[in-house]
Amino acid sequence: MKLNSGWAFFMNPFKNHLLIINTLSIDIALGAVVSAGFFAKLSGSPIDYPVYTVLGLVVLIIYNVDHLLDVKFLDYERTSIRHEFFYRNYKPMLIMVVVLLAITFVVSLLLPTAILKAGAILGVLVVCYLVFHRKLKFSKEVIGAMIYVVGILIPSIETGIKTPLYIYVLVFFITVLINLILFSWFDFEMDKHSGQYSVMTLFGKRTGEYAIVILSLLQLMLFTYIFHEHSGSVEWFVLLMMNVMLIAIFLFRFRLKSNDLYRLLGDSIFYFPVVLFII
Repeated sequence: MKLNSGWAFFMNPFKNHLLIINTLSIDIALGAVVSAGFFAKLSGSPIDYPVYTVLGLVVLIIYNVDHLLDVKFLDYERTSIRHEFFYRNYKPMLIMVVVLLAITFVVSLLLPTAILKAGAILGVLVVCYLVFHRKLKFSKEVIGAMIYVVGILIPSIETGIKTPLYIYVLVFFITVLINLILFSWFDFEMDKHSGQYSVMTLFGKRTGEYAIVILSLLQLMLFTYIFHEHSGSVEWFVLLMMNVMLIAIFLFRFRLKSNDLYRLLGDSIFYFPVVLFII
């Protein structure tokens, strides 16, 4: 697959490194760790380093396994740079996943029993999702958002999420859902060609755009409620900025469509909660 002019955005050393990090889903794994820390901070439950380590490794494994499975089902010549990379480096990436699995198993021995059990249950569901989601006719965005949010909440399972904080969980879930639907808008042609189901391929791009607008309006109402109830907390501001970034990507989607900048920007929102650890 030849790189068209749209990929010229990445053709300098710094941006090339960003592309590599994104292609291997390292940024997504780190974003999941930061998000888990966000809810740990909210719930007042300190998390040990092994828990963060396992979470990051598991997310890295899940995404890379998904990409490896993609090259078995997709025509890589018509998909993204990521799929071409995994097609050309299938064996090295498979070896990397096996090594990561071994490391994860060893570190998992240090986890609290409650977290280990919850993680194992979610792990079974994730495996089922990876195996069957290409064949089942449903919106992958909703299931993906649910799995992601449950996964980052597992580290806080020992102390639990207090009832007043459920509103933050709901807002975060909708944020992840908007993010995934937005990505599906950009991936519409690829998903349609490969026969993968998404909000866009099932209902059309216009319906998907309406879904993003409706969910964004719902977020606005939730943010207004949180502002009045919690006096505009730092957590409120962080979640608000995450959604502002998603709205910006949506508004400039046609300009961003020519390259993978949208993916870098979309994944970057999960680093915003770092603010909580600085203040």
